[in-house]
Amino acid sequence: MTEPESKSHMTTGNWIFVVAAALLGVINLIDFAFYGHDFRDLGAAVGLLFIAWGGYKDITMVMVGGALLAIGSVAAKYLL
Repeated sequence: MTEPESKSHMTTGNWIFVVAAALLGVINLIDFAFYGHDFRDLGAAVGLLFIAWGGYKDITMVMVGGALLAIGSVAAKYLL
């Protein structure tokens, strides 16, 4: 008999990436809520959580949109 294939598309590297992006998103949400209410923190949090969700569901366009939002938030912090 052959081994049953795993239905999960997530490898260990993908899980680490998703958990790291989600953790960074939560940290930015905490930073937004308790330390200044800067919208760039909220934008970075939403972008990082989109990256985590897109990585979990394997949706490339969500990951790209989240990356653009997170990069834009970081750029706004240092360029504006």
